Amino acid sequence: MSIPAAYLGTEKIYWSAIIIALGALCALVFGLGMSKKDSGGLSAMSALFLTGTISGLYCARALHWYCHSEQYASLGEALKNLDRGGFCIVGVFAAFLVCALILRLVRLTPSYGALLDAFAPGACVGLIFIRLSSLFDSTCRSKIVIENPLYMSLPIGSYSSSTGDWRFASFFAEAIVLIPIFILTLTILLRRRGALGKNGKVRTGDAVRIFLAFYAGMEIVIDSTRYDSSFLPANGFVSATQIFCAVMLAAIFVYYIVCSVKANKFKLWHIALIVLFLGGLGLAGANEYLVQRHGDEYLKCYKNQSLGVIVSALMTYISYRTILAGKADALQMFRDRKKAEEAGE
Repeated sequence: MSIPAAYLGTEKIYWSAIIIALGALCALVFGLGMSKKDSGGLSAMSALFLTGTISGLYCARALHWYCHSEQYASLGEALKNLDRGGFCIVGVFAAFLVCALILRLVRLTPSYGALLDAFAPGACVGLIFIRLSSLFDSTCRSKIVIENPLYMSLPIGSYSSSTGDWRFASFFAEAIVLIPIFILTLTILLRRRGALGKNGKVRTGDAVRIFLAFYAGMEIVIDSTRYDSSFLPANGFVSATQIFCAVMLAAIFVYYIVCSVKANKFKLWHIALIVLFLGGLGLAGANEYLVQRHGDEYLKCYKNQSLGVIVSALMTYISYRTILAGKADALQMFRDRKKAEEAGE
């Protein structure tokens, strides 16, 4: 049950809505602050935020309707009344990625990757606020019941008004984990913006890829702890969010490992990266199966699952680092380019 913050006549303004609005505002301000000429400037960022937010809400609701059609009279009804019902957050991610691509196609931004890079830290901040808003309503629907009074408080426990008991604070835990992900994303953006790869080309899109890789790994575990996860009609074992996140994490890793092989030629350590990545993802998948079959062993299963996704995300990050040019190489590339430009004149 949501907690009202104020009343306007007969209308209620809820704390959760205020916090989500603050999160959206922070995401926009952060995005505008990070915008540069290479990302399209303020106009491209404003357009991305506006189109991504609006389309994201409808995509998230449409996906939730598809997975929980029994909760709605029809798709039209689900899209009409957004104030009731749920959302599947991966729909928002998909919408923003598509909107950024459209902005690139209409030439509102010179670089698809640079635009998403500039928005990534703000998106992370917005997600932190969205997850913290769960403290003021019953959206944090964890299936892990806490019976030990010592853990019936944050950061571990959160009271669920919908079930009348204490549950693991899934969304609060997600907000905490998002903080180091935000720091990493912002660091990559500020320190590596305009960085050269070993092929001599300027790198773009790395901040958003690393953000998505670590977010996907985290969400695989967090979504597993919820009792209201969104499952595809044809699949009742792995949720739609987990499928989307696993595919996204694997796609980003494949991209970086291919780039790494091109930049460094095939090395034995590439095999080690691939084996560790697959092993981590396999460990996460195996423990998803075990936690559904042996619910009383959830603590051990979620520890192993967390370890698996951390390993997979770290292998993705290491693969990314292997394609960057060192300081000496980058300086030499800059000098060579300068000489070539002077010779051309």
